[in-house]
Amino acid sequence: MKRQLNEIFKDERKKSLFILTVWIILFIVLFSLIGLYNTVTNKNINNSKNTESFPKEEIKELNILDKLNNLINSNYIYKYTLIQNEEKIILNGKKNNDIFIGYKENTDDIIKYKIENNVVYKININDEVEEYNDLTGSLNTDYIYLNKIKDLIIDLTPGINDDKYTFYLDDNIKIVFKTTENNIENIEVYSNEFYYMLEFMI
Repeated sequence: MKRQLNEIFKDERKKSLFILTVWIILFIVLFSLIGLYNTVTNKNINNSKNTESFPKEEIKELNILDKLNNLINSNYIYKYTLIQNEEKIILNGKKNNDIFIGYKENTDDIIKYKIENNVVYKININDEVEEYNDLTGSLNTDYIYLNKIKDLIIDLTPGINDDKYTFYLDDNIKIVFKTTENNIENIEVYSNEFYYMLEFMI
């Protein structure tokens, strides 16, 4: 190899060609490296631009009044367990387009009912409908209608523990909402005189 190089460097023409070849190879390597660097840099710039153009969406959890409004405006299946002193009533059914159709169950009997425009109707075995004024007996109805519950808590600040929001109406009554990210699973109303559990499935 050394001998061949010596022969090349003796001949001026061969020497010039050799040096030219070395320079060409160096330029090719240099331009290849510059091209590779530019490609990688442009890719990184494009990635950062894409990240800036499409930021990750933050999922905002709804507050309790938003969740309650969603429930009020939704169709859902419900089960209400109402206990006051020795009296126990279970109301279960379905709300569809602001009409509630379900069954009232207590120790005496089971009654099919419908609530429409705030009027309660009893539906008998022949599907005949008549007004019915004894849906909850002597139980307090302020805590089974969602709009009334909303009016009771709207100006109060809840205590929050994980997925539960607790509102104290006074020393005697508290309302506890158990929630998911965007919905209310159930509402419990505690009092010295009664206990209500309102369960929902949207």
